[in-house]
Amino acid sequence: MLTALLLCLPAAAATLDLTLRLDTVDPEAAWARLPFDVPEGTAELELRRLSATPGVVVDLGLVEPAGALRGWSGGNTEPAIVGVEAASRSYNAGPLPTGAWAVLIGLPGRPTGPVEVALQIELREAPTLAPEPQRAPYAPPAPLRTGRAWYAGDLHVHSHQSGDADPDATLDAVAVAARAGGLDFVLISDHNTDAHLQLLNDAQARHPDLLLLPGVEWTTHKGHALAPGVTSPPPFWVGFEGLRAEFAADDVQAQGGLFAPAHPTLSLGPACLGCAFEHSLPAQAIDALEVSTIDIDVVGTLLLDGGLRLWDQLSDQGRHVTPVGGSDDHAAGTSTGPFSSPVGRPRTLVEAEALSVEAILAGMRAGRTMVQLGGEGDPLVILEAEGRVGDTVEAAEATVSATVEGGAGGALEWWVDGEKVRTDAVDSDPWVGSYTLDAPDQGEARVRAMIVRDGLPRTLTSHIWLRLPADSGAQQGKAEAGACGCSGGPSAGPLALILALIPALRRRPRQTTPSRRDP
Repeated sequence: MLTALLLCLPAAAATLDLTLRLDTVDPEAAWARLPFDVPEGTAELELRRLSATPGVVVDLGLVEPAGALRGWSGGNTEPAIVGVEAASRSYNAGPLPTGAWAVLIGLPGRPTGPVEVALQIELREAPTLAPEPQRAPYAPPAPLRTGRAWYAGDLHVHSHQSGDADPDATLDAVAVAARAGGLDFVLISDHNTDAHLQLLNDAQARHPDLLLLPGVEWTTHKGHALAPGVTSPPPFWVGFEGLRAEFAADDVQAQGGLFAPAHPTLSLGPACLGCAFEHSLPAQAIDALEVSTIDIDVVGTLLLDGGLRLWDQLSDQGRHVTPVGGSDDHAAGTSTGPFSSPVGRPRTLVEAEALSVEAILAGMRAGRTMVQLGGEGDPLVILEAEGRVGDTVEAAEATVSATVEGGAGGALEWWVDGEKVRTDAVDSDPWVGSYTLDAPDQGEARVRAMIVRDGLPRTLTSHIWLRLPADSGAQQGKAEAGACGCSGGPSAGPLALILALIPALRRRPRQTTPSRRDP
C-alpha cells in the first residue's frame, strides 16, 4: 500500500516537505511518484533527500507537468538544483513550467517493504546558480572527416552528468582521454538523462577532431542498455505505470537510435544493482550487444564469455545483432579501482562512410564492426567475402578471407554458427587466411573471426552471413520474429550469468573442406 504525505508550510513559504511511505513494495514495480506544485514566478528549485529507511537504495529524478523528464541523478546524494539558466549535474536548465511536478523515485534494490523516504523541495524566486550560456539544444555537427574508413570509438563512456560519475569527468576531460586513447569518436552514455546534450555542441566545437556521439544508457532495475543516437531518454521505470521493456526499445528505434544491452552478464549483487540484463525482449528489439565491457587485461574473459554466448543465442534466432565494446568509464580515464577501464579499452571500430553521427550509426546498424578487447594496440582483422563484414552473401558457397594486421605470434580462430571450427597460426604481418563453407538448405550460416594471443582474445569481428539465393528453389527459413531475444538469470559465480533464452532451433551449415590461401 502506498501512502504519500505532502506537508506544506503556509502559502508564502518556499519549502515543501514530502514523505513517501510504502507498506509493501512490488519488486517488479519498485517505483513511485511524489507530486508537488511549482507556482508562477519560480526561478529555481532545489531537491534534497533528508532520510530513507536504512539499507534501502533510493534513486531520484524530476518530472515536469507535461510528463517530460527534467533530469535523473539516480543514487547521487547531492542536492539537485534546477533553474531557468543553469542546473546542477544530471538536470536540464530552462523555464520552470507552472503546475504539478513530481519527484520520480526508484528503489533499485527492489525491497519488499516497508520503506520510508523523506525529501525536501525549496522553491526560489531568485536563482542561486550562475547562468551557463554554453547550454543549447543539441544539433549534430557536420562530418568531421569524409571517406570510407574504420573509425575507432568507445561506445560506453559517462560524463559528470551521470549521477554516479566523478564530478571532474567533464566533457572536455572525456574528450582529452579519448584522443589519448587513439579514438575518433566517443558515445556519451549518461544514465537516464539528456543533460549532457545541452552541453554537447559547445564541447564539440572545442574538440573538432573527436566526434561526440549523442546517446544515453537506459538504466533499469533489471538491466542496462546503450542507446547510441537518441536525444531523449527512453522511459526506464519498467514495471511501473504499465511500462514494459519493449516499449523503451521501440522508443530508441523510433528516435533513429540502436538498442544495445550493456554488460549483460555483469552480476555483482548489491555492488552493481540491476547491472545484469534480465529483461525478456523480442529478438527484433536488439540492434547491438555490448559483448565486451572493461579492458580484457583487467577482467579476462569473465564478461566476454557470457556476452559471446548471448550474442550467439540471438544470432541463432536469425537476428543480425552488431557486436560492440565499451569501457564503461566514469572518471575520464583517471579511476584506479580493481575494475577500472580507461576510455578506449575496449574500443569498437566501425567501418563508415564518414566520421559523422549519421554515418557511424549506419555502419553500426549494418554490422560493420570489430572490437579490440584491450584497446588501441590490438590487431586489426578485416573479413571479406562477396561483400563486407555485416553483409549477407547469397550464394551456394562463399570463401571468406581474413586479413590480419599486427597479429603476428597469435592465432586466428574461425567461428561458424557459434562454434569454433578451426584455428590458424598467424605467422606474418600482414597475414591472410580464408575459410570456405556451403550455404545451408534453410536459413543462414554465419562466420566470424577472433585473434587470440598469449591465451587471451584480443580482437573479434562481426559476422558475414551466407544463404542460398532466393531463386534457388530452396526454402528459406527464418526464426520467428517474436521469439524471446534476451534474458538473464542468477549467476553461479561472481561475474557470470546462466543465460536463459527461449530455445531456438540451431541451424548448422554443411561444411566443405576448409581452404586457406597463404599470405
